[in-house]
Order: sequence, then structure tokens, then C-alpha cells
Amino acid sequence: FRRTERTRRATYAGESMHHDLFMLHTPDDLGNKYVLILIDEWSDYRWARLLKSRDEYEGHLIDFVVWMGRRSEGKMKHLSAGESVHEHGLVRIMQDGAGDSTSNFLRRFFAGKAIDVFYAVPGAAEQNGRAEKGGSDIMKTAEALRRGRNVPKKYLSFAVLAAVYVANRMPNQSSRGGTRTPYEDFEGVEVSWGLLLSPVHVFGCQCWAVDSAQVRENQTKSERADADVDPCAFLGYAEMKKAFVLLNLRTGV
Repeated sequence: FRRTERTRRATYAGESMHHDLFMLHTPDDLGNKYVLILIDEWSDYRWARLLKSRDEYEGHLIDFVVWMGRRSEGKMKHLSAGESVHEHGLVRIMQDGAGDSTSNFLRRFFAGKAIDVFYAVPGAAEQNGRAEKGGSDIMKTAEALRRGRNVPKKYLSFAVLAAVYVANRMPNQSSRGGTRTPYEDFEGVEVSWGLLLSPVHVFGCQCWAVDSAQVRENQTKSERADADVDPCAFLGYAEMKKAFVLLNLRTGV
């Protein structure tokens, strides 16, 4: 994954965010056509939100800002001596100057949260270069993951989410000599690479899923071994859960 240079204004994780909207070449089965990609300036941590239409842009961005605010409030409850309450909140957003990003409603919302918003000049996308480059990198990686295993185009949205998950757990060459990952920098923790990468699997690879209901019902090892097993394709990582996203090749679900 390509990393942008660490010439930045942010001094802590979550202070400054960059974001941009990208289009999926083929909508998925849920009707998602766009991807909102957000990047933390300090840590290079990335998020992806799937949208069915551009009309959902405002809602997703507001939900993200609210979530960041709650995260900051939680950190402020555990301030150490000498830390400022201003060292944990989102104070700056960089975005395109397109119509979706410049609505009066969003302006009022950001003003109410005391968040400074900087808009790129229309036609000068390079002014939002971190989101442009970082988002483009994710989209290209997702397409490579999909083509690498001949996964149908309608599953590109899953490849995007998988690419973001992996990018956040790859060493960041612009941080501390290339020994830190965006996940560690954003969360403020140190995790061994083995633990970070242990859940990572090849997108689209074959795997097998066991009927969890049968496993719970069958108590002995021999009975559990006889539980139904379905062939599946690996499509990524569940959000907010310690689980994988699989496509059942028998049922198509």
C-alpha cells in the first residue's frame, strides 16, 4: 500500500480527517453504488462506508463525525496529568468542493461541532490529495483482490472493505521507521504483527462453514465432526464482530 508523506498539520490521531467519494463499477446485491473513504491524517487509518446513492453521503458523514465525538469523550474521561482536553477531538476536515460536500446543512452541522472545514477548489482535486491518493489506492487494491481470484464484479464492495482492513494492519513506512501500523497509531497501542495479521486471509479463497446450530446441538467430538459443512468463498471481515464474511457456494448467500 502506498503511503502519503508525513508532512501534516495533525499532531494526534483523530484531529484531522480527509475523505472522498468513489464509485463502484458494478453495484452489489444490496444496491450499493458508492464508497465513502475517510482517512485520519495523523495515523493514515482508513474507513470505508458503502452508499446506495449520493443522497446518503450527508448521513454517513454525520454519523462518522458523531462516532468520532463519542470516541473522543471516552478518551477524555481517562486524561493523564498534563494532557489537554483539546488533544482528543476532531477539529479539522478536508474535502472536495463538490455540491455534495458544501450543503448548508453540513456547514451548520460542522459549525455546531466547532470543526473547521477546508474545501478543495472545484477542478483541483489535488488539494484533497491525501483522500484522492489514499482512496484510489484502496479502490485499485480492491480490484486487484477481486481479479486475483476471479470473483464476480458484484462483490467488489466486499473487496473494498477487505482492502481497508488489510491496509490498516500493514506497516506504515512513514511512521517510526516502518515498524508501526495505522491501527496501532490510531488506537495508541502496540500489537505484534503476528496477532494483527493472523485474521488476514486471501480474498476469494475457498473455505468451509459449519452449521453453528448443529455444532451447539452435538456435544461429542464425533457428532460435531458429522455436522454439515458447506463450501464457501472468503469475502472479508465482519465489522464490530470477531467473524468472517463468507459466500455460501451451495446456497449463493
